[in-house]
Amino acid sequence: MEEEEIVYSTTKRHFNLFCKEVRKFIDVFGLMGWEVNFEHKLYLYNAQAVCITDQQGRTCTMALATEWIALKPTDLEIRKAAFHEVCELLLSRLNTFAKYRFVRESQIDEESHNLIRILERVVWQQTHK
Repeated sequence: MEEEEIVYSTTKRHFNLFCKEVRKFIDVFGLMGWEVNFEHKLYLYNAQAVCITDQQGRTCTMALATEWIALKPTDLEIRKAAFHEVCELLLSRLNTFAKYRFVRESQIDEESHNLIRILERVVWQQTHK
């Protein structure tokens, strides 16, 4: 006998919290070179949230799913989902490079150092005050 999956709905309040948290971590990581749009809609691949990027246009859509399967959308889980999607944005260029067949080594090195500088500013400086 199969167990039925529990489906939870996210609310307008959840969506507002998600947007607030995304903006907060975009500021923390200094990802100001992106136009960020927000959506609150159903996603068919059972994700709680998604980050969809257009590298050339420097735009991204941060979306909170209207339905979560098996995971209750508490404020903590909404905040964690927002943080996760901003990390997806942070790593998006390196992720894109990894998927290209032809990429210059210098492009990978440049993006690696970009991420290191961000982590120095966000993590290292915060732990060495």
